[in-house]
Amino acid sequence: MKRVFCLWSLIGLLELSPNAGVAIAANLGAADQREVDQVGAYLRTLPPMEGRFSQTDSRGARSGGAFVLQAGGRARFDYDPPSRLLLLADGRRLWIIDRRLGTTHDTPIAHTPLAALLSRDFSSTGAFDILRVKEAAGELSLTAVDHRHPRQGAITLVFSQSPIALRGWSLADARGGAVSVRLEAVSPAHPHGDADFHPKPGESRQGG
Repeated sequence: MKRVFCLWSLIGLLELSPNAGVAIAANLGAADQREVDQVGAYLRTLPPMEGRFSQTDSRGARSGGAFVLQAGGRARFDYDPPSRLLLLADGRRLWIIDRRLGTTHDTPIAHTPLAALLSRDFSSTGAFDILRVKEAAGELSLTAVDHRHPRQGAITLVFSQSPIALRGWSLADARGGAVSVRLEAVSPAHPHGDADFHPKPGESRQGG
């Protein structure tokens, strides 16, 4: 798994170093609370979308591919060649499939910082502590940590405003590693079936 982390930084979502130094911001202002509530409502009713994504890690390495996102925590990220990496989420589990090696690694979404993005109930009164709310250059960013699993680290979700729309996310681990994902060429998508968010039968499995 360490090899995959080095090559594909998005898998750092599963490999974050313990981050015991994170300070939880306990008191949100009224304006910040309204922003959090707006984001929670948006994520719960996320319209089906598809497009391209670009990913940059702390070393400046870039990769990208095609994505599909749907409400209920469903996601599909299909990396461009030469990668044969596929990331799938069905609302409960996250799969990372290396089609070149023929391996599949899976884990509960709740055990990764991606839970903030794919949660069915994102709010400041639920599982997530909001560390920061920031508005700049027409974008809204929320940095959150799951207080059930604080050692996983925090994730920053980025949205455009008026209307609100997901634009990407970023995260950093305790060792200074970082990864940033931006969504591009986003368009409405027809709802996809369950099969598009699960590994195909016969794919090998390395448990998580």
